[in-house]
Amino acid sequence: MYLELIYYTLTFFKSPHIIIADITYLRYLFLICDVLYSWRKFMLTENFYNVLKKEGVVSIISWGLDEPHVVNTWNSYVVVTSDERLLIPAYAMRQTEKNINQNNKVKLTLGSREVLGYNDYQGTGFLVEGVAKYLESGLEFDMMKEKFSFLTRVLEITPSSAKQML
Repeated sequence: MYLELIYYTLTFFKSPHIIIADITYLRYLFLICDVLYSWRKFMLTENFYNVLKKEGVVSIISWGLDEPHVVNTWNSYVVVTSDERLLIPAYAMRQTEKNINQNNKVKLTLGSREVLGYNDYQGTGFLVEGVAKYLESGLEFDMMKEKFSFLTRVLEITPSSAKQML
């Protein structure tokens, strides 16, 4: 969809009926890309962050060639980066890693009874879908190792959607 938008934009501005400086054309194209990036950048809501501040169980669902696999962790272990990737310390999670090597799509659920949901419902939860990979070194790995000395790897999830369920 986004590629089509950029293609039609390129076609429109390269039309012989419209004479426009290349610099203006590039600025417009960068503006479109910036808007699309901003839309993606602020996917996680304030309520999502409120849930992470309260303790609760996080379930991570992965699937390779076989049946789905579920592993759990805690809300307090999830670290959100400035570009809204989720970093989760991994000690075991070996089956999850095998699955991600075959299919990097994951689903994650988390919630808390202490955060009000829709219509002042007592508690709320989220379903996050995205792609995952494991980090074994680098700045983010070192930062997580400092916080969670037990980890051997870091599970990084880049969300494609985050939907409030309650």
